[in-house]
Formats: sequence, C-alpha cells, structure tokens
Amino acid sequence: MQGDVVIEGTVDGEVRCTSLQIAERGVVDGLTVADKVVVLGEFTGAIYAKEILLGAACAVEGHISHRKLVLEEGCYFEGKSRCYTNPLAHAPAAAPAPWSGEELTASFDPG
Repeated sequence: MQGDVVIEGTVDGEVRCTSLQIAERGVVDGLTVADKVVVLGEFTGAIYAKEILLGAACAVEGHISHRKLVLEEGCYFEGKSRCYTNPLAHAPAAAPAPWSGEELTASFDPG
C-alpha cells in the first residue's frame, strides 16, 4: 500500500506501506514492512523499516530490522534489534493475494 497508514484498532497479519503509525490504542500482531514506523501502542512480530521510533508508552515484542532506531524513555522493547544499511532488503517477500474463489483456466499449445 502506498502512503501513510495509521492503525487505531487491532490488526493481525501483514502491513506493508510507506509510513506506519500504530496509535496509542493500536495493536498489531504480525509482519510490518515500511520506510518509517512509529509505535505508540502495542506490536508483536517483526518490523523491517528504514526508521523506527518506539514511543514512551509503547510495548514491542519481536524482531526489528532498521537503519535508524529511536527509543523514547519509558518504551518497552523485548526482542532482537538488527541495524542494516538497507533493512527492507531483508524483509520476507510479500504474501500472495488470497484466492478469490473464481475459477482459473489455462491453455497450453504444445506446438
């Protein structure tokens, strides 16, 4: 997804965008890939971002891969932090889109 995303509710799964903010009441459990991530709420999983800011009241558990990491006083982080020149290159490939239930047809011409 292009652009900025703000999560104020609960997300269980994968988030890929340009910029992500997890609000104070936001909860994300899964994989996040973005240029910039600001966590003010709760996160569990893996973050791949060029810049990550963990706000004073946030709770983060998991692995974070970054170029720049800012930890505000009072934040909670439990996990592994890795600094890379290009952390987005280390992110897993995007999951394929779910099957829509439509029938697929293919033809093969051997000759």
